[in-house]
Amino acid sequence: MSIKLIQLELFVINLLWVLVVLWLHAEKKLRMETVAVYVSRMLNAFILHVVLICIFLFKFSGLTIFQLFFFYVIFLFVLIPQRIFVVKLIKQLRKRGYNYRTIAFCGWSSYVNQFHHVIKNDPSIGYNIKGYFDDNKNSDVKESHLGNLNDVVEFIENNKKLDELFITSNCFNQADLKKVINICNLKMTRIRFIPNLIPLGSFKRFVVVEYGDLPAYTFRKEPLEKQINRSLKRIFDIVFSSVVILFIFSWLFPLIALLIKLTTKGPVFFKQLRSGENSKEFYCYKFRTMKVNAESDEIQATKDDPRITKIGAFLRRSNLDELPQFVNVFLGSMSVIGPRPHMLKHTESYSEQIDDFMVRHFIKPGITGWAQVNGFRGETKEVVDMENRVKYDIWYIENWNFLLDFKILFLTIYRMTFGDPNAF
Repeated sequence: MSIKLIQLELFVINLLWVLVVLWLHAEKKLRMETVAVYVSRMLNAFILHVVLICIFLFKFSGLTIFQLFFFYVIFLFVLIPQRIFVVKLIKQLRKRGYNYRTIAFCGWSSYVNQFHHVIKNDPSIGYNIKGYFDDNKNSDVKESHLGNLNDVVEFIENNKKLDELFITSNCFNQADLKKVINICNLKMTRIRFIPNLIPLGSFKRFVVVEYGDLPAYTFRKEPLEKQINRSLKRIFDIVFSSVVILFIFSWLFPLIALLIKLTTKGPVFFKQLRSGENSKEFYCYKFRTMKVNAESDEIQATKDDPRITKIGAFLRRSNLDELPQFVNVFLGSMSVIGPRPHMLKHTESYSEQIDDFMVRHFIKPGITGWAQVNGFRGETKEVVDMENRVKYDIWYIENWNFLLDFKILFLTIYRMTFGDPNAF
């Protein structure tokens, strides 16, 4: 390969990386986001770059698979630590009083109090709270009471620099709000609106969704609502399930099938209708671990369940009974990581008892999930057990990123290797 061709390919690879990073806003650093979220955006960009290079460049270049693999391994081991170092450095600088912004609040409410608490207790965010304006002085707030709401304009006019002003919804009428906006624009103070539309005790975050030029609020942040994130997760599912099916399932399946056939009567596989994404029903496949019985679609497996066969007990403890679900993943009815799918009767029952139960069906169910690696797997003796599982599932939906998926995958493998007390 000529030097000029190598230079051209390197130029295309680097140009494509810049375009991918810009398109995904991967370099965007928000003050109140975690390192994991920022690094996850870089991982999204990295995976998309790999896919695009493999699709468009590899066919027309002289690069071998080994060369591309070696390049990306080095690139990944440089990229992630470098990004983590940058974010950590910025956060440390903010803790020491650098790179901070001076802010104030207009209006006070229970939600503003929560918002204030988060900012106050994490100096790495880099906010210096000047105080708050409200017609009623709140004795519980240690910050300075800067005056009533009608004192805001005068304060901003006479203050040297206020970087951001957080305004609670409905604390100004239209005319007064226009005055506040005008003076903030004049003094280059950015305005942030804090919604106070409904009691938000159970909602930790909400985001603005744009419909054309019209904004609307939604109570739940869902990273997997973005098509690019769904596509990247699907690509990972296809690649990972293909590897498992080709290199593990291909030789392990005959051994497990033989053991099941030799030790118990009945089929090798157990299939059951379960609730999937958007509550769409699908057949979930497992290696059969129980004697054939009429209660399998209604009653969960329990500890020392007499229906479980000897080979079935081993398969359950090792999670090998779930192996056929990688076929579900490959076909698209499941994901490697996600909320565990439940039998239809449980979906019907728990959806009536637990308010947010159906939220977990916003995404594809998974072979393993955040609830499972946190100990909420297996039998649910009480409704509170399922409530805890749902809580973890919803947290996963609201906080999804690639790093979280890899963490869950690692913890699942760890528990498979060293045992899980709830696996029976």
